Amino acid sequence: MKIKDNYDMSRKETNFFFRMEEDERERYAKQYISDIEAKRMLSPFIEVKEVNKRKREFSVLMSIPLLDGTIYKENKYILSRKTFDYYSSLPKKKQLEISRDFYSKLYAPYVLPCFTTIDEIGEGTTKNSRLVYYTVEIPLKEEVKTK
Repeated sequence: MKIKDNYDMSRKETNFFFRMEEDERERYAKQYISDIEAKRMLSPFIEVKEVNKRKREFSVLMSIPLLDGTIYKENKYILSRKTFDYYSSLPKKKQLEISRDFYSKLYAPYVLPCFTTIDEIGEGTTKNSRLVYYTVEIPLKEEVKTK
C-alpha cells in the first residue's frame, strides 16, 4: 500500500518547524503525517473483537500483514457512560466506522512514522507556508482495498 501526497504547512507551523534541529524536523513531519494518514492507512486492519456492555469496555485488535511478519496490537479501552451510551445508540455499521477511525488515530504514531518518507519541502500556497511532500508505503503481504 503506497500513498504519495503533500500537505500545506501554515505560517505558524512553518515558523515552529524551521526553529527545530534537522533531525527533529523529520520526526515532527512524520508524526504529523501519521495523524493525517491514520484513517486511510490503518482502519482496514482494525477489528473490534468484543464489546463488554457491563464494563463499557472494548477489546480491539489491529493486525497488519507485512511482508516480513505481522504487526499486532491488541488493547482494551473503557469509555465514559455518556460516550458509551451515544456509541451504543448508533447503527452497527456506524459503530464500526467510528471505532476504526478512533483506534487508527490512536495506533498511527506507533506504526506509520517508520513507513513514512519526507520527499521534499517546497514553497507553499502562500508566501509564508511550505508544502511537505511525502510518501507512506506499507509493504503488505496482500494489497487491501482502502475506502
